[in-house]
Amino acid sequence: MRTARNHVLEVLAEHSVDDIAEDVQLIVSELVTNAMRAAQRFAVNRGVGWAWYERPVALRVIYRPAWVHLIVVDPDPVVPDPAPADLLEENGRGLSIVDSVAALHWWMPGDHGKACHVVVTREQTPLKPEEADMLRRRVIL
Repeated sequence: MRTARNHVLEVLAEHSVDDIAEDVQLIVSELVTNAMRAAQRFAVNRGVGWAWYERPVALRVIYRPAWVHLIVVDPDPVVPDPAPADLLEENGRGLSIVDSVAALHWWMPGDHGKACHVVVTREQTPLKPEEADMLRRRVIL
């Protein structure tokens, strides 16, 4: 996870984005952790012996002046069905955290797993419905 957090910070620093850097880093940490766990479940269910560093998880960071679009891909096609998390539970709160910070969050199935998309806007500006639709339509896994 440290590598993913450092990568996103480098991308944001390249563009002098520090107003949302902590939020984006938190989201990346949650999404990559979930993706690594999903990849492990996928491997175990299929009898594949991946070491943690072999899990096919990818992170893409797309910067635009008004927002940052994060895409995390993992091999498990199962989209999580987040249940309301108990605040005292150690696990299960990640997607609630993502939804509380992100302007937009959705899943896309692909031929080899799924992709989780999250858009974080600058200056807490909500996305217009047409912007959200455009982002969802432009996505290619």
